[in-house]
Amino acid sequence: MIKMNVDDVPTEGRYMLLDAVQYADLLDDLTDKELSAFQALANVSKGVMGQLYGFSIMQRSKVLRVKADGSTVIKWEDEGEATELAAGLAWQQQCVSRALGDVKMFSNEDDPQYYGDIYSFLVRVGGSPRRYDKKGVYLITEGAAA
Repeated sequence: MIKMNVDDVPTEGRYMLLDAVQYADLLDDLTDKELSAFQALANVSKGVMGQLYGFSIMQRSKVLRVKADGSTVIKWEDEGEATELAAGLAWQQQCVSRALGDVKMFSNEDDPQYYGDIYSFLVRVGGSPRRYDKKGVYLITEGAAA
Protein backbone atom coordinates (compact mmCIF):
# COMPACT_ATOMS: atom_id res chain seq x y z
CA MET A 1 0.00 0.00 0.00
CA ILE A 2 2.76 2.43 0.94
CA LYS A 3 4.73 1.72 -2.26
CA MET A 4 1.63 2.37 -4.37
CA ASN A 5 0.88 5.57 -2.44
CA VAL A 6 4.47 6.81 -2.91
CA ASP A 7 4.25 6.02 -6.65
CA ASP A 8 0.98 8.03 -6.91
CA VAL A 9 -1.02 4.97 -8.02
CA PRO A 10 -4.80 5.54 -7.72
CA THR A 11 -6.33 4.07 -4.57
CA GLU A 12 -9.41 2.65 -6.32
CA GLY A 13 -9.16 -0.68 -8.11
CA ARG A 14 -6.22 -2.18 -6.21
CA TYR A 15 -5.97 -5.97 -6.17
CA MET A 16 -3.70 -8.53 -4.55
CA LEU A 17 -3.39 -12.18 -5.56
CA LEU A 18 -1.94 -14.54 -2.93
CA ASP A 19 -1.30 -18.27 -2.91
CA ALA A 20 -3.09 -20.52 -0.42
CA VAL A 21 -0.29 -20.45 2.17
CA GLN A 22 0.19 -16.66 1.95
CA TYR A 23 -3.56 -16.18 2.30
CA ALA A 24 -3.68 -18.42 5.39
CA ASP A 25 -0.73 -16.49 6.88
CA LEU A 26 -2.56 -13.22 6.25
CA LEU A 27 -5.68 -14.49 8.02
CA ASP A 28 -3.59 -15.72 10.97
CA ASP A 29 -2.10 -12.23 11.39
CA LEU A 30 -5.50 -10.50 11.61
CA THR A 31 -7.23 -9.88 14.92
CA ASP A 32 -10.82 -11.08 15.31
CA LYS A 33 -12.12 -7.56 14.64
CA GLU A 34 -9.89 -7.12 11.56
CA LEU A 35 -10.91 -10.56 10.25
CA SER A 36 -14.59 -9.72 10.62
CA ALA A 37 -14.15 -6.42 8.73
CA PHE A 38 -12.03 -8.19 6.07
CA GLN A 39 -14.62 -10.89 5.39
CA ALA A 40 -17.56 -8.46 5.47
CA LEU A 41 -16.23 -6.92 2.24
CA ALA A 42 -15.89 -10.22 0.36
CA ASN A 43 -17.36 -10.52 -3.14
CA VAL A 44 -17.33 -14.21 -3.95
CA SER A 45 -18.85 -13.74 -7.42
CA LYS A 46 -15.74 -11.74 -8.43
CA GLY A 47 -13.32 -14.00 -6.57
CA VAL A 48 -12.56 -11.41 -3.87
CA MET A 49 -12.05 -13.04 -0.48
CA GLY A 50 -12.07 -9.72 1.39
CA GLN A 51 -10.59 -6.24 1.48
CA LEU A 52 -7.62 -4.97 3.45
CA TYR A 53 -5.79 -1.62 3.25
CA GLY A 54 -7.65 -0.72 0.06
CA PHE A 55 -6.82 -3.99 -1.71
CA SER A 56 -9.35 -6.56 -2.92
CA ILE A 57 -7.63 -9.79 -1.86
CA MET A 58 -7.90 -12.84 -4.11
CA GLN A 59 -6.53 -16.35 -3.56
CA ARG A 60 -5.36 -19.14 -5.85
CA SER A 61 -3.68 -22.45 -5.01
CA LYS A 62 -0.40 -21.13 -6.43
CA VAL A 63 0.63 -17.78 -7.89
CA LEU A 64 4.34 -17.24 -8.57
CA ARG A 65 7.73 -18.61 -7.55
CA VAL A 66 10.94 -16.61 -7.57
CA LYS A 67 14.62 -17.34 -7.10
CA ALA A 68 16.33 -16.44 -3.83
CA ASP A 69 17.17 -12.98 -5.26
CA GLY A 70 13.46 -12.19 -4.83
CA SER A 71 12.87 -10.89 -8.34
CA THR A 72 13.65 -13.59 -10.93
CA VAL A 73 10.41 -15.43 -11.66
CA ILE A 74 10.64 -19.22 -12.11
CA LYS A 75 8.28 -20.78 -14.65
CA TRP A 76 5.99 -23.47 -13.25
CA GLU A 77 7.19 -26.02 -15.79
CA ASP A 78 10.82 -25.51 -14.65
CA GLU A 79 12.29 -27.74 -11.97
CA GLY A 80 12.01 -26.48 -8.40
CA GLU A 81 14.92 -24.94 -6.52
CA ALA A 82 15.69 -25.48 -2.85
CA THR A 83 16.01 -21.72 -2.27
CA GLU A 84 12.95 -20.61 -4.24
CA LEU A 85 10.42 -18.31 -2.61
CA ALA A 86 6.66 -17.98 -3.04
CA ALA A 87 5.40 -14.69 -4.37
CA GLY A 88 2.10 -12.89 -4.76
CA LEU A 89 1.11 -10.11 -7.09
CA ALA A 90 -0.42 -6.68 -6.43
CA TRP A 91 -1.75 -4.36 -9.13
CA GLN A 92 -4.00 -1.43 -9.83
CA GLN A 93 -6.54 -2.12 -12.57
CA GLN A 94 -5.70 0.95 -14.68
CA CYS A 95 -2.01 0.00 -14.71
CA VAL A 96 -2.47 -3.35 -16.49
CA SER A 97 -3.85 -4.52 -19.83
CA ARG A 98 -5.33 -7.88 -20.60
CA ALA A 99 -6.39 -9.73 -23.69
CA LEU A 100 -8.94 -12.50 -23.79
CA GLY A 101 -9.41 -14.61 -26.91
CA ASP A 102 -12.31 -16.71 -28.06
CA VAL A 103 -13.27 -19.88 -26.22
CA LYS A 104 -12.87 -22.98 -28.37
CA MET A 105 -14.65 -26.18 -27.34
CA PHE A 106 -13.39 -29.66 -28.19
CA SER A 107 -15.56 -32.73 -27.87
CA ASN A 108 -15.12 -36.44 -28.32
CA GLU A 109 -18.48 -38.09 -27.83
CA ASP A 110 -18.86 -41.77 -27.03
CA ASP A 111 -15.11 -42.27 -26.54
CA PRO A 112 -14.62 -46.03 -26.07
CA GLN A 113 -11.42 -45.57 -24.06
CA TYR A 114 -13.20 -43.48 -21.40
CA TYR A 115 -16.67 -45.06 -21.76
CA GLY A 116 -18.27 -41.67 -22.30
CA ASP A 117 -17.95 -38.16 -23.61
CA ILE A 118 -14.81 -36.02 -23.32
CA TYR A 119 -15.05 -32.22 -23.41
CA SER A 120 -12.27 -29.66 -23.12
CA PHE A 121 -11.93 -25.95 -23.74
CA LEU A 122 -9.16 -23.66 -24.90
CA VAL A 123 -8.87 -19.90 -24.39
CA ARG A 124 -5.88 -17.68 -25.02
CA VAL A 125 -5.23 -14.95 -22.49
CA GLY A 126 -2.47 -12.52 -21.75
CA GLY A 127 -1.65 -9.49 -19.70
CA SER A 128 1.04 -6.87 -19.31
CA PRO A 129 1.83 -3.64 -17.47
CA ARG A 130 0.49 -0.53 -19.22
CA ARG A 131 3.11 1.86 -17.90
CA TYR A 132 6.69 1.85 -19.16
CA ASP A 133 7.96 2.42 -15.61
CA LYS A 134 5.82 -0.58 -14.48
CA LYS A 135 4.41 1.37 -11.53
CA GLY A 136 1.13 -0.09 -10.37
CA VAL A 137 2.28 -3.74 -10.63
CA TYR A 138 4.24 -5.18 -7.71
CA LEU A 139 5.74 -8.53 -6.79
CA ILE A 140 5.19 -9.52 -3.15
CA THR A 141 7.85 -12.03 -2.14
CA GLU A 142 7.99 -13.99 1.09
CA GLY A 143 11.04 -13.49 3.28
CA ALA A 144 13.93 -15.90 2.89
CA ALA A 145 14.36 -18.45 5.68
CA ALA A 146 17.18 -17.56 8.06
